[in-house]
Amino acid sequence: MATPALALNKISEHLSAQPRLESWDALDVSPLETDEFRAKMDRELAIFEDRVNRWIERGHSIRDDMWAAASNAKPDPAYVAIYSKFIDDMDELIKGFAKSLRKELSSLEKQTRRGYAVSSQVGQTVDALVKRSFAAVERELQEGSDFVLFLRAVRAQFDIHSRGGPTFDDSKKLRAYLKNALK
Repeated sequence: MATPALALNKISEHLSAQPRLESWDALDVSPLETDEFRAKMDRELAIFEDRVNRWIERGHSIRDDMWAAASNAKPDPAYVAIYSKFIDDMDELIKGFAKSLRKELSSLEKQTRRGYAVSSQVGQTVDALVKRSFAAVERELQEGSDFVLFLRAVRAQFDIHSRGGPTFDDSKKLRAYLKNALK
């Protein structure tokens, strides 16, 4: 990756390819009594978990490329503004994803109750599937949150003004600043 601009483009592509798990709102839990249907659900979850793992690995590779690009970049103030807006947008997107995740968890908990209404075995199966799918989706959410923090670190790498405070060459001035900040 040669420039931070190309890195932003790569990140946008990566985040738009985030794996999604179909909503289970309309799941008919009664077929979960059959071994065949349980095996099908298990396979589908395994595929989803694999997609999440590959998505996370690809994101780590993009981070490596982006860090290298940012380390050598000297972007202009207009680019810093665009980059900052991108970070803010990503932060809002992650918050929205977290909110929808809470709603999805509520829906999945209903599916678990429906499963227990059919039988204890079905309830346990649904509960295990719900916990497993939710764990994978939570990993996606955590990865997105980590990505936002990473983007802030990259911005600080090439924009000294986004580092959040003054810098000090004199230790006495630093000590005085910290003393005042802690009052």
